[in-house]
Amino acid sequence: MHEPLAHSARLGIPAQSYADHVGNVIKYARHFAHEVATYSVTRGGALTDVVGQVAPYHDLGKLDEIFQQVLRTNSHNETGYNHVDAGTAYLRSLKQYEAALCVYSHHRGLRSLPEETSKGKLVLRDPKQLTGLDQTSWQRTDEHLTDYLCQHHQIFEPVTPTKNEHLSGLLRRLTLSCLVDADHSDTAISYPVWY
Repeated sequence: MHEPLAHSARLGIPAQSYADHVGNVIKYARHFAHEVATYSVTRGGALTDVVGQVAPYHDLGKLDEIFQQVLRTNSHNETGYNHVDAGTAYLRSLKQYEAALCVYSHHRGLRSLPEETSKGKLVLRDPKQLTGLDQTSWQRTDEHLTDYLCQHHQIFEPVTPTKNEHLSGLLRRLTLSCLVDADHSDTAISYPVWY
């Protein structure tokens, strides 16, 4: 069995393991969150709590075998499987809705809440049909989520759910910034030729 990857080998730079990338994102995101939290005595704790939920699960869907094959071969994701759906689904199942929104938004920006709520039970889920497969992203995630979590929890301790607090628009944006900055910082350090 191959070690799970987070990024493909490219331009002479070796592949980055899932454990290395997610571990670094956890470290950087927590650091950024603690720095930001110092500016809000009353709400800083809520921000750091959400970031603590988000960072470990932001790339959970990369553990999908289809996605791992793409990363091992440095090929294109022909199916269109959206790797953010897995972390989002897991955090939703824990009722960590702010964290789920952040994971879902970490590549495409904050989603419109009215648009998302209009999707009913599929709020914060990817309803796109996968190319060449008889299922959508959310269906594939639901089918394999237990497998992803089993692999993930062999590397990282499960995160304990926190009080599910509603964040203001500003804190929501700052939370997303902590994750995106951590994700991009680790990628830039590991793959400087990409940036």
